[in-house]
Amino acid sequence: MKKVRTDNYKPKTDVGVKALKTLCINFFAGQGAGKSTIATILQGFLKMHNVNSEYTAEYAKDMAWEGRLALKRNDVHMFSEQHNRQFRLNGQVDCIISDSPLLLSSVYRDPPDTLLNAFVMQEFKKYENVNFYVKRVKPYNPAGRLGDLKRGEEIDEKTLNMLKNEQVPFTIINGDWQGANKVIEIVLDKLNMKETYKINKI
Repeated sequence: MKKVRTDNYKPKTDVGVKALKTLCINFFAGQGAGKSTIATILQGFLKMHNVNSEYTAEYAKDMAWEGRLALKRNDVHMFSEQHNRQFRLNGQVDCIISDSPLLLSSVYRDPPDTLLNAFVMQEFKKYENVNFYVKRVKPYNPAGRLGDLKRGEEIDEKTLNMLKNEQVPFTIINGDWQGANKVIEIVLDKLNMKETYKINKI
């Protein structure tokens, strides 16, 4: 196996130490498509490959479990909370894994806010992003979510259109074990590492 950058990792607070160049791995789609499933699988496999990575949980899902998502939605607050979860890791780990990419703030905003969307895009572009669009192939699970399958499919379409219209590069994957294997292969290749493990279906 090729050497991993984390072997020489030092906190970026050390004087004279250059921060790591962090990959931000983003999974796009509506709720229930498989973003979190593949994101957490990737996190486990990167750890097994000795990659210093962190998964950033979705703030909106935290609110859903607490029963607060149905209240009046403050899009600026939700974006800032999600952004902070990512910002604090940048330069300190090799990979940030997000199932709630910053750009999804613009997708869920209704009605659209041109100024907020421009700011969200500006912040998104500050990261070295690797983007995946998750194609919905598994049964919908409503637990911990606000909305049904129909709403999820609407967000799928809005997300795909946003990525295309904004010319954001992305790779389409299925939201299943085969999609997870494809993600693992692509991410490790970007890290210049040899793939040692993958998922096999019994």
